[in-house]
Amino acid sequence: MTPLFGFPEKMVLLDCETTGGNSIRDRLTEIALIEITNGVETDRWQTLINPGVSIPPWISKLTGITDVMVANQPSFADIAEELQQRLADKVFVAHHVRFDYGFIRESFRRIGITFSAKTLCSVKISRLLYPEQRRHGIDAIVARLGLTINQRHRAMDDAQVILELFQQTQHDFDESTIQQACKQLSQQTRLPSHLDIAEINKLPERPGVYQFFDDQGALLYIGKSINIKQRVLSHFVQNGKLRNTEMQQQLQHIDFIETPSDFGAQLLENQLIKSKTPRYNRRQTKAKRLYQIALTVDDKGYHRTTIEMADLHQPPDISQRYGLFRSQKQAEKNCSI
Repeated sequence: MTPLFGFPEKMVLLDCETTGGNSIRDRLTEIALIEITNGVETDRWQTLINPGVSIPPWISKLTGITDVMVANQPSFADIAEELQQRLADKVFVAHHVRFDYGFIRESFRRIGITFSAKTLCSVKISRLLYPEQRRHGIDAIVARLGLTINQRHRAMDDAQVILELFQQTQHDFDESTIQQACKQLSQQTRLPSHLDIAEINKLPERPGVYQFFDDQGALLYIGKSINIKQRVLSHFVQNGKLRNTEMQQQLQHIDFIETPSDFGAQLLENQLIKSKTPRYNRRQTKAKRLYQIALTVDDKGYHRTTIEMADLHQPPDISQRYGLFRSQKQAEKNCSI
């Protein structure tokens, strides 16, 4: 193995297979990782995981992992302690790292463990160092490097592709170029220098509302998202560069409230903005007009649908009201009247 210079001193190249693409709804079926210390491979580890749910047929066809294969395998709770030890104090590296990191973090959360790590995305490394290439997915890298992969869409073979990509960079670039690329993509370089990384690590990748406070506890801003952490991070970077707005300079603390859905997040955001009037939400304090589809019964007993303005001060009756739309026209497109 060619030693990897310019990359983080301690990192884990990880890939996972799952029952689907949603980290909240779906579950892990396999994890594999390659541990790298000071540029040298020190260990490998992999395991199948019993997800506790059926694996969709199309996923089994893609990965080759079936319900029979995982039936007698450990659950995530069974392997969590060992996995946590292997990931501790190491940079978490994956291809499309948000996907793998999201599944690992959510799996730990379900069993009561808070997990966070610095991350590095090998797709972004490839894009940054090889901008002349049109594609940067696993299949594209396999073709680019002329690799032979026995089990594509199995965790260890896919993790091996990341290692092969990193080894190729050693022939194509000097150490300082690779080091600068990693630094540019590091999560910490995307935060205001005065903001503690712990404020980001605690945020969930789930729907809800987030609130920004200054060092005196004054409320600066309220926002909502289907992925709180991802949305908060987007405040700090624009076109790959760190933003330096007046609000960012004052930000010291971030709080959040999870909601069951984006619908609930929209309602809560509107209520909080109106009641708390944050400093940088002033343009949003005016009443928003949002519309919804209402199901009614006429005097002959037939069901009818109508468009009405949503009452954002009342919890929605989800059995009779559907959706939140920014305009009446948008609501009409989603309703057959």
